[in-house]
Amino acid sequence: MTILFIDDDPDDRELFCEAAAYLNETELISISHNTINCLTATNGSVAIKLIQNLETPPALIFMDINMPIMGGEECLQLLKSSERYSGIPVIMLSTTCTEEQVRALKSMGAVDCIVKPTSFNALVKALSKYVYAKYF
Repeated sequence: MTILFIDDDPDDRELFCEAAAYLNETELISISHNTINCLTATNGSVAIKLIQNLETPPALIFMDINMPIMGGEECLQLLKSSERYSGIPVIMLSTTCTEEQVRALKSMGAVDCIVKPTSFNALVKALSKYVYAKYF
């Protein structure tokens, strides 16, 4: 299963892929043979190009809201307006998520908007919630 993480912060991208690798070592993932392949992009524009070049679209997308060039909301709109990509679950990330913002993003097609986890354990927990909900 491929998961795409879109964020302009290189440390956040690295930590996300480390969390995905950690999940690959868990019993539930290893038993199911559903290894997580982590892809990253630095902004929405790069992500759209990356997705278009994939044979199979990612199973899940985690995307920062605030990024240069193409931010998360614009990228979400493009994904959800495409017949091929509209079914990909997208989880939006931000340093803050107000109830109003969560409602707005969900109305645009996002599965959820969550506050960026600040520790490795919190990131693993957040990632596993959506991976397990999708596949288990």
